[in-house]
Amino acid sequence: MDAELESIGDKEHAALTSCSPFLNRCIALADCSITLLAQIVKAVLAEQPPIHAESRFACTLLLLRTTDDLRCCVLMAQRGYPLQTGAMAATIFETYYTITYIEQNDERAKAWLQPTRPYGVFPDLRQQMDEWRKRFDFPGSDTVKSVDDEYRTYSQLCMAKHAHALAQRPISTFVEGGVQYCNNGPSTSADAERSSCYALLHAVRYSNMAAQLFTVLHVPGDLSTKAMGWVQRVATYFDLVHRDHLQRWGGPDPFVGQWKYRPRKKTKG
Repeated sequence: MDAELESIGDKEHAALTSCSPFLNRCIALADCSITLLAQIVKAVLAEQPPIHAESRFACTLLLLRTTDDLRCCVLMAQRGYPLQTGAMAATIFETYYTITYIEQNDERAKAWLQPTRPYGVFPDLRQQMDEWRKRFDFPGSDTVKSVDDEYRTYSQLCMAKHAHALAQRPISTFVEGGVQYCNNGPSTSADAERSSCYALLHAVRYSNMAAQLFTVLHVPGDLSTKAMGWVQRVATYFDLVHRDHLQRWGGPDPFVGQWKYRPRKKTKG
């Protein structure tokens, strides 16, 4: 048993020391985002109690969770675990939409801080996203498409989270000499790199969106201006890496030629 564990450790070390240049760019981007999140929370915690004390406390906890989850994404991507990176990125997506739901609403914050049921997302994720759509659904906008695009990304990340075969098989199997083999532990294949980069980029995107929203809602005065500058720098860095990601793999879809998405119906109201 010890030899088996050591073998996995050796494979993780090999993956860690052989990350591709592009994967390292994604990791560097994520590290910048982690630093941004930590700086925003550190600065806010030094301020006096705000008007919206409950909501800022709840959103601060959620932003701290996002910081830790993004760091875990980096650790897993570096060591050759793209599926686990995607699963954690899906959690960051859920956390971001929880922040959008709470915002400055102290009653919602209290409901999140003192849950009455020990299961499920708070509240249902579809409810959170539909509410977001309604708030920004003005003439000339296309928020239905925007929400569908976001849910498409979440669905793809959840394929890793829920062990969907479309995500699992390219990472966990390989063919050699006409024979299909199963593999556990780290993977450094092209499919693994693509999945890790896809997950990392979306983890950074939703982390930065969370940082931006938190700054608008809960960071006071001059500090808010400074924090928004940090957010914008990460966003610019993201745009550059994401552009190269699309060029490298020919599009945003991590399951080329296989993924079929059925848009959700627009809810009434």
